[in-house]
Amino acid sequence: MTQTKPDTLLLALLRHVPFDGWSDEALRKTADGARITLADLMVAFPGGTADALRAFADWVERQMLARLGRHKLIQMRVRDRVALGVRLCLEVMAPHREAVRAAMHSGWQPGRTILGVKSLARLCDTIWYEAGDNATDFNYYTKRMLLAAVFSSTLIYWLQDTSEKFEKTYLFLENRIDNAMQLGKLTHNIKNIPQIFGKIKNISSIRDIFVGRQRTAA
Repeated sequence: MTQTKPDTLLLALLRHVPFDGWSDEALRKTADGARITLADLMVAFPGGTADALRAFADWVERQMLARLGRHKLIQMRVRDRVALGVRLCLEVMAPHREAVRAAMHSGWQPGRTILGVKSLARLCDTIWYEAGDNATDFNYYTKRMLLAAVFSSTLIYWLQDTSEKFEKTYLFLENRIDNAMQLGKLTHNIKNIPQIFGKIKNISSIRDIFVGRQRTAA
């Protein structure tokens, strides 16, 4: 591969995704034959658009973590740390809102559902971990599933929000978190979880998705 960094390739691809979706056509248009070649893209995203989507999810998470590190989390309530994590994700994605919309559409296509679920699960795991969650029992999973429900509904609202600086989205987010948490403790209401994890049949499948951090904590 040339000196072009994977993140640079991803950002170049994002310029075409709003018009061509997460598609082979978008990848082809990203290759200009000089600065970026098809060979560069094949190395960065050997699985094609599926790997590009994974790279985008990873990029959003890393950017969110970098911004989160600028805040004094120790002085914040847990629920505020969680809310901040979600809000920063939205801020990172704001310049690429149409690419996010296209990613959600792509996630509904056959074979892409699990990719979307795993990306969401990983992001929620990271936000809770950075918020200081040390749970290792069943609460480990329920907290992350509740956050997945909050994040998903907030993301859908955000994609339709026309308010200045997404003020309505952030109010919606605060209300959703207040419904799901009481001073960092889970409420009993988990009715939205099956909608988010519709294809996951049992707790062992959920455990497989959240495998990374949980094994470290165990």
